[in-house]
Amino acid sequence: MTNAWVRRTRITPPEHAVLSRSGIPTRQAASYRSVLLVAAEGGAPEDFEARFAGADFFSMFRREVRPGRPYTREEEARGEAVVVLGRRLAARLFGERAVGRVVLVEGRPFTVVGVAARDQPYRADWDVATMSMPQDALYLPWGWGQRLLARPENPLYQAPFGPDFDDLLRSDTVFISYWVELPTTEAREAYRRYLQSLPGIDGFALRSFEEWKAAFPVPPSPVSFFTLLSAFVLLGGAFNSTRLLLAKGLARREELEIHRALGATRRSLFFGQMLEMAFVSLPAALAAVALALPYIALYNHLVADTDIPVSIVPITFALGVAVPFLAGLLSAVYPAWRLAQIRPSVQHGRRRA
Repeated sequence: MTNAWVRRTRITPPEHAVLSRSGIPTRQAASYRSVLLVAAEGGAPEDFEARFAGADFFSMFRREVRPGRPYTREEEARGEAVVVLGRRLAARLFGERAVGRVVLVEGRPFTVVGVAARDQPYRADWDVATMSMPQDALYLPWGWGQRLLARPENPLYQAPFGPDFDDLLRSDTVFISYWVELPTTEAREAYRRYLQSLPGIDGFALRSFEEWKAAFPVPPSPVSFFTLLSAFVLLGGAFNSTRLLLAKGLARREELEIHRALGATRRSLFFGQMLEMAFVSLPAALAAVALALPYIALYNHLVADTDIPVSIVPITFALGVAVPFLAGLLSAVYPAWRLAQIRPSVQHGRRRA
């Protein structure tokens, strides 16, 4: 899967040199990853995943930087030694005060201008071939890749080349992720014509972001099995709730007969029972999500497949509450319907002996 995605989502250095000089895109972002030695001043260096990226990278992918800021096009053009740290690396090296500090990258000092506000997603849109790998620990201006002679991480070699870094840049090794922003139909058509005019370069497809996401979906994982298993458990719980609600309702038969005799409609009885279940299901669904938090924290502490933590995002929270809540309501439909069929009480009281 990784090599297939590398071949379909990355390009070679010569291809990037041609594609990046069209002047048509509003913004464009090339990037690649390398493993570099990084350390705080006076600290021991360690290997970390570094991404070399153009200044447009942060705004194109809404990679929010806070505290601090992303490096700018001007800083990149001047070759300034600036760096944006990933959230976890910044906390590891400097705690909460990383902006303005100096970090050593391959022994060379870089000034920290910002820190990524969040961990990157498991499937990073800017480079899907790094999915299931550790996240980008730091971001460096594009030109520093050549200055540091930074070899790419997980390149796709297609032919032999010489030992020098310049030989790599002239080779057909696939390792650069390249994106362009074409906001208008005219810009897209102009860029498509530009692609068709390039001699010796073919096989490129210009796709919208939505088409690209559909072409590279998240592959199946064991999560699908556990989701199905959870659905069966939830279904069993809903069936058990139906039995309990029906038994409780039948125990209140006389009370409901009196309500009917006093003018309560079948509709009011039905929706009254559903409202009772809603008041029970909603707190239970919220409690279930709250109980998941310590298990998520334990998983992030013990499982070291990747440094991207599992977290509850808004869509996860909404589904975690909505699905059990709706299951509770569905379990109440049949008991509420049965109880709504109760006839009004004609006579109520005890017989005298």
